[in-house]
This record gives sequence, structure tokens and C-alpha cells, in this order.
Amino acid sequence: MSDLYQPVSPGEGPLGAPTPALPSSPAPDTPSLPPRPPIPNRPSAPSVPPNLPGNNQSVTVYRCPEGYTAGFVQQGQSFASLLLRHNVSYNAMRAANPNLSTGNPTPGTFYCAPPEGSRRSCAYGSRSYVMRQGETFNSVLRTLNTTAAALLRANPDLAPGDFLPGRVICTP
Repeated sequence: MSDLYQPVSPGEGPLGAPTPALPSSPAPDTPSLPPRPPIPNRPSAPSVPPNLPGNNQSVTVYRCPEGYTAGFVQQGQSFASLLLRHNVSYNAMRAANPNLSTGNPTPGTFYCAPPEGSRRSCAYGSRSYVMRQGETFNSVLRTLNTTAAALLRANPDLAPGDFLPGRVICTP
């Protein structure tokens, strides 16, 4: 058997290189830490980080506004293919994801797709909302906790009668 695989003590190693001494036990003042839990897989939105004692790792939580669809760019996907997949306009997707590359986004990049059918972007600070079956102009006012004036101002191209189920509107 070769000396190459034998335990060594500090000094010169088998190839002439110095060999460091290995500590026989941890330093007396070193606190012992509990084992860390395994790193979770990338969460899909919405997600809540684990609340584990001793977990000192930061967990990225990906969230999208209500009505939006969360996703991760797949290998070979382009910005245009995301628009086609989610049936949204360039401006709507761009407003929802200002840092997403409009050419070939990096695979694994998180994005929020606006509600299907979004054709325009809402003003800064405003979000798209898809009216649900049974909702009316007045019920949306209550749902969004807003006034008629504010909702109509956020949607200047719509009349009160245009607020129908399936319609994508902007929140004030």
C-alpha cells in the first residue's frame, strides 16, 4: 500500500508539500450550531418562507398582484413567446415586469403575467383587475374599496356600462 493514502502528521507530505495539522476537536469557545435545514426548491408564487428555528438563510418569496400569473422563464423562451402564451400586450407585460429583458430573457427569471387579455398598461401605482362573473360596476367599487370617480379616472376609456365580467380594468 502506498504512503499516499496513509494518515499524515504535520510536516512534509508525500510529494514534498507541507501538511497542515488537523484539529482533533473544536475550539472550546466555539458554539455548536444545529444542522441547517435543506435549501428549499425555488418557490412558486405566492409562497410563504419556512419559519424554522435556526434558519439563517434568506428565502426569496415571489409574489404577483392578485389576478396575475407567476412564472419563471424557461430555456428558449423569448419575450414574444411569453406574450403569446399569456395573451397580453407588449405594454401590459412590460409594465408588469420592467426589468425583464424584451429580447431573450434569462432562463429562471421570475415574471408576473398580467391577466389574460390585458391590452394596455395601467398607470404607475395601478394594477389590472379582471372582473369576475356576477360583478357589476357597484360591486367592484366595494371590492376595491374605492369611489366611482376614482375608478372611472383610472379607466378613462370606459363608461360605467363597460364594466362587465371578464373585462380587464385598472385599479385606482
